[in-house]
Amino acid sequence: MENGSGAGSVGVNYTATPLPSPVQGRIRLQLSSDSGHSCVQAVVEHIDPFVVKVEPSGSDVGQEVLSGLVWPLAQAIGAVLPQAGTALLAGHTFSLCTLPPVTQNVAGETVKATLSDPSLENHDGALMVRAALEIGT
Repeated sequence: MENGSGAGSVGVNYTATPLPSPVQGRIRLQLSSDSGHSCVQAVVEHIDPFVVKVEPSGSDVGQEVLSGLVWPLAQAIGAVLPQAGTALLAGHTFSLCTLPPVTQNVAGETVKATLSDPSLENHDGALMVRAALEIGT
């Protein structure tokens, strides 16, 4: 009961699990430059096929019964989730970190160090950012 009104609420609960778990995919790293800031970005290139296993769950009988009644709808949503998730994420670009210019005071003068023409490279099996360093005041 809530607020003495005599009314309670019963919800539906499901556990959704992607199979296989974790879902595998491939991202591409790239650099972008905007207003003097370089940014390492990831682009989702591919997501391996997966399914979503949806199972009713609940902490009481009422939740379990109601969850079981809307089971066909939950199954339909579980069937659509992989395609929707893949379509939503494929090609999506997100920023991982920004490499802003660095300013430092040296002998009373402000010195600004900026990266120019940054590129991502492989160096002995590690990811390396290579760039020219521009120093100005």
